[in-house]
Amino acid sequence: MSIERNGNVYIPVCDYCGDELPEEWNFYGAVIAVKQANWRSVKDNDDWSHYCPECYSEINSAAADFAEVDK
Repeated sequence: MSIERNGNVYIPVCDYCGDELPEEWNFYGAVIAVKQANWRSVKDNDDWSHYCPECYSEINSAAADFAEVDK
């Protein structure tokens, strides 16, 4: 999970590079912090992943490089 609970605080963590946002006092505060930092939340089946803007861009640009391979 990319919003980790550490004692009484929640820490948003990028699932690609491990970068962290500041601690929040509740889960919903962490979700808001993710949105305010322009991180992307991606749902895959029942799991959520969070990516900082740099990693999200890198992941999507790498996938875009292979978009024309099957054509």
